[in-house]
Amino acid sequence: MRHTIRTAQFGFGKLGRPWFEYISNQGQFSTKKIPLVRGTFSDKKTYFDQVVASNLKENFKSDDYDIIFLAVPEQILDALIKVLKLSYRKSKSSLKLYHFSGSYYSKDAVGLHPVYSFSSINTDVDFKSINWVVDHKDISSEVLNLLGHKVSVIEPLKKEIYHSYLSVSANQAQLVNHLMADQFFEQTGLSKNLLKELVIQSLQNELLNEEKSFSGPWVRDAKEDQNKRIEELGDEFLSEQNNNFNRCIEVFNESK
Repeated sequence: MRHTIRTAQFGFGKLGRPWFEYISNQGQFSTKKIPLVRGTFSDKKTYFDQVVASNLKENFKSDDYDIIFLAVPEQILDALIKVLKLSYRKSKSSLKLYHFSGSYYSKDAVGLHPVYSFSSINTDVDFKSINWVVDHKDISSEVLNLLGHKVSVIEPLKKEIYHSYLSVSANQAQLVNHLMADQFFEQTGLSKNLLKELVIQSLQNELLNEEKSFSGPWVRDAKEDQNKRIEELGDEFLSEQNNNFNRCIEVFNESK
């Protein structure tokens, strides 16, 4: 008879919802949703005192579970991991905590980061087909089986730069389309869709042949022409786009 693995999960956002549905459909897992009070808590101590400590210490027992998944914002992981460890009465080494942050590291919880763009559009996720990056080598065979075969291990100190690369790569096309479209229309009088269709075509070219996907002055390696195209947008325009770009990345990192 196969042993039933008791799991609990905190967090049900763009990643949390499909993940919970996924593990719920795996026969060996008995899953339970653990709700947290909604709201914005910029101060970790406030969150710990007002929500985690007051609610979980009374209503949640880590001892009841074999595995706990933490699909919550990075800002509250420290407080949540701390209270879960404190509430565990059995051997500390047997408590298995897993989070999904790409940049956060804790010696007390394993980071499972999916290299995947979780947007509101994606509702049907094949978790075994995507790439995973983990920050601990010691992962239970049951969880490793959930991830499939495309798993890489990263050194904890390299997680922040790793996640920065992913954040920019996953959102650069959208940022170009969203941030430049209004200025493009205002300065040329042409439809915003011209930029959008060009972005789509360029990405398709990249997928077909990354070595030959550049176009215009970039494919001719015409440095003078490249600089001219950039300068024509104007310093003020470029500065504003850079600020918007950085703000978007900040928001993206905070919302994962």
